[in-house]
Amino acid sequence: MPRYRFQWDNLPYRVQLSLCSHLGLDRRDAARSLRKRYRARPREDFVADAWPVLRDDWLGRDRTVRRAAILNLRAAGLGLLGDVPLSPQRERNYLLSVRNTKPARAIVLATFIAAGEIPPLHGRRRKPKSDAAPRALGRPRRVTDPGYHKNREPANKGESYPAEVLSPAEIAALIHACPDTAAGIRLRALIAVLYRAGLRIAEALDLRLSDVDPGHGTIVVMSGKGGMRRTCGIDPVAMDLLVAWLERRG
Repeated sequence: MPRYRFQWDNLPYRVQLSLCSHLGLDRRDAARSLRKRYRARPREDFVADAWPVLRDDWLGRDRTVRRAAILNLRAAGLGLLGDVPLSPQRERNYLLSVRNTKPARAIVLATFIAAGEIPPLHGRRRKPKSDAAPRALGRPRRVTDPGYHKNREPANKGESYPAEVLSPAEIAALIHACPDTAAGIRLRALIAVLYRAGLRIAEALDLRLSDVDPGHGTIVVMSGKGGMRRTCGIDPVAMDLLVAWLERRG
């Protein structure tokens, strides 16, 4: 059983080859070469050595991890801060402005490890046939048979589980998975308000334009839990997403 969930083999093979070429390692077994040089789990020295490849080849081509890294880099005040980069070219230009410093390496390393903990999908699911034959007589019932779960109680009935808190990288990936449409910009603003200001969903949906103060970075909840009024602070990155929706909304 592996010691870490991170596995070099989980990374795209193209990225493994690019890293080996840049670092002068054997490309015949790229994952093994990287593991031998930088151990089972990479550290900051790996990001320092492979910075150009991670920035241009890995983050430059993978939209999901690129946007997750950019959100965290901007929140840390790294690179040229301006408008939120929404196009792939503007995102790459922003990455070029981020220097190979210790805070930037820590953020890129965390994003890299999170990507290496997700195993790749091998093969595709077989598409079910619409004209499939009915279940043969005498064959045991399968989970996929119609009505299999009818009148069956779930195995976890009556059990309760603690709330699962999403990591910053997962929240960033969720925000940047929204499309660049009006509905997508609205969803980004809604997620940012829920996550960074701590509003409940009903409170966020009940906000008015007069409740938002971009200059002071605050949001006023007029009727919160118990009908109480409160003022919530919100960071500049999340406020930028909210202002982008307000400008699009007009």
